[in-house]
Amino acid sequence: MKYRDFCGYINKNGEVVIKPEYYSADYFSEGLAAVSVFSDFETNRAGYINQSGEFVIPANYETTTEFKNGLAEVSRELDNRCLYIDKTGKIVWPPYYNFYDSFDPKYGIR
Repeated sequence: MKYRDFCGYINKNGEVVIKPEYYSADYFSEGLAAVSVFSDFETNRAGYINQSGEFVIPANYETTTEFKNGLAEVSRELDNRCLYIDKTGKIVWPPYYNFYDSFDPKYGIR
């Protein structure tokens, strides 16, 4: 849901369950949702919240994707390279490339 330029979440009955306080908010995937918050007037930072609205992974990223197979692709402004994190925020695939394509653990290379 969007209210006064901020995003939040409602349930099936239309009741607010996570108040609108995010610059952007993605769908929940594997129990987590990527949300963006302003860090200053020029940039925003994204992290992941749980279904209670608590940050599980701090908003330290420039870009984020939804979780698939327990992993999400993120990037940081400092080098703008993509890396994969698990649902605790631990880096499981280091930032070697500027982008990765869709990840499938069956075919991933380590």
